[in-house]
Amino acid sequence: MKNKKFYQILIVILLLSLIILVALLNKQPQEITNFNDCANAGYPILESYPRQCKTPDGRFFTEIIPPTELSEDFCGLSTYGSCSSDFDCIKGGCSGQVCQSKNEEPIITTCEFRECYNAEKYDMQCKCVNEKCQWNPKE
Repeated sequence: MKNKKFYQILIVILLLSLIILVALLNKQPQEITNFNDCANAGYPILESYPRQCKTPDGRFFTEIIPPTELSEDFCGLSTYGSCSSDFDCIKGGCSGQVCQSKNEEPIITTCEFRECYNAEKYDMQCKCVNEKCQWNPKE
């Protein structure tokens, strides 16, 4: 009697395992067509501006920045890295649009130039404010 019950439980476990296996094998991979699909699938997000997501097959998808964040104003990026003086803050990124601490890893950005990155035009400087590297209006 105990052997019969054991075999019944074993058969149920095997059937459930088989059903799960078939379901996993038949699952269609999610088609990745944009940054949000890639991010929602859990693939790595690169620390760049704009952010990029990389799929396992080597495709990259770039985040589209909403129009409210794109303006005619200065659009440089501050990392707010630690600093004790202005000498600890440097410009980074391919177009010099990132203000970061010299102690941080370099920020990877796409290499296109937008006029709103031009710190000189907007009288902005990369400096240490409240012990954080950030863009600030020239004094």
